[in-house]
Amino acid sequence: MFLRRLLLWLVILIGAFLLFMVISFYLYPVFNQPDDELPGEFDLGDFYEYDYEEFGPQAVSDLLGQISELEDELEEIRDKEKQDVTTIDSLYAVNRELEDELRQTQAIAEANGGIDGNGNGPQQLDAQLEEVASNLLVLNEEELAPIVNRLSDNMLLELYENSSGMQRQQLLRALEPAKAATLINRASS
Repeated sequence: MFLRRLLLWLVILIGAFLLFMVISFYLYPVFNQPDDELPGEFDLGDFYEYDYEEFGPQAVSDLLGQISELEDELEEIRDKEKQDVTTIDSLYAVNRELEDELRQTQAIAEANGGIDGNGNGPQQLDAQLEEVASNLLVLNEEELAPIVNRLSDNMLLELYENSSGMQRQQLLRALEPAKAATLINRASS
C-alpha cells in the first residue's frame, strides 16, 4: 500500500513537471520577444579590427628597439652619475685637506703673532687664501655647490673676503640660500 502511494505521487510529480515544461516551451517566445534593433548579424565596428601596422611584428620589434635604446641611455646616465659622484667626492677630499692646512696655518700664525711655521706673515697668508679661493672657484657652480655648502661659516667668510667680485658672486650662487644669507650678514658686519 505504501509502495502504491509512493508510485502514485511519483507519477503525479513527473506529469506536473512535463506539463510545466511543455507550457514553458510554447509560452517562452511570447514573453521573450526578440529586439527589433538587433539584426541577425552583429556589427561590432572597429572594435575587433586588427591594425597590422600598429600591432604587427614590425611594430613590436620597433618598440623593443626603442626599449633597448632607452636602457642604453639610462646606463650611460648612470655611468656619468657615478663619475660625477667620484669627482665630487675627490674634490670634497681635496677641499677638506686644504681647509685643514689653512686651519693649521692660521693656528700657527696666531700662536706666533701673525707669522706661521714657514715664516709667512699675514700677507703670505692672504696670498694663500686667495690661491685657495681661486682654485676652488674655478669649478662651475654645480661642482662647487656640494663642496662649499659643507664648509664652516668661518671658512666661508675667509674664502669670501679673499675672493674677487666675480668669485664672490659665484660663491653666493653655489651656496644654499640660508648659508648665503648668513655669509652676507657676517661679511657686512
